[in-house]
Amino acid sequence: MSYAGCHSWAIPTTCGDIDGARALLVDLASAEANQLEAASGAVCAHAEVLAAQEPVDEVDARRLEITRATIASGMITYPPLPRFPDIEDAGWLALHRALLGEIDPGEATDQMQAVAEEALG
Repeated sequence: MSYAGCHSWAIPTTCGDIDGARALLVDLASAEANQLEAASGAVCAHAEVLAAQEPVDEVDARRLEITRATIASGMITYPPLPRFPDIEDAGWLALHRALLGEIDPGEATDQMQAVAEEALG
């Protein structure tokens, strides 16, 4: 299964039903669940489901066109790196600080870049 984007879920260590929680996550990531999400007008994370979406009118066609172009050219994808959580944490923290006006967007991206380079170097 491939993804255009990704939703995130976690199973806490205090979960009383690990097998049930895993089954729920499998259901949430299924093509069927993503089809329901896409039918509601949301951008689903399942690439094949998103690719198969048919617009309901001209406005929806334009929305899908913009969405697909954004995914193809402007989305951040998450590589399977052992230190990726460090990069992700630095990223959301820098973005959060920029949204609060504590730092400017350029400084936020510089901070994210520095952490990524350190993690990858």
